[in-house]
Amino acid sequence: FQFFLNDVLREYLDIFAIVYIDDILIYSDNENEHVQHVKKILAALRKHHLYCKLT
Repeated sequence: FQFFLNDVLREYLDIFAIVYIDDILIYSDNENEHVQHVKKILAALRKHHLYCKLT
């Protein structure tokens, strides 16, 4: 599953995202940037018919 997520989020890895097993860590310099990063990650997941469970 981690390999699959790495492929889905490839363009963002080590720029502002890290995948560890089934967790996605998104890091940013400020709140506005973080909102944009989260939107990009969610869009990439949605494109592959994946959705987040907020737990």
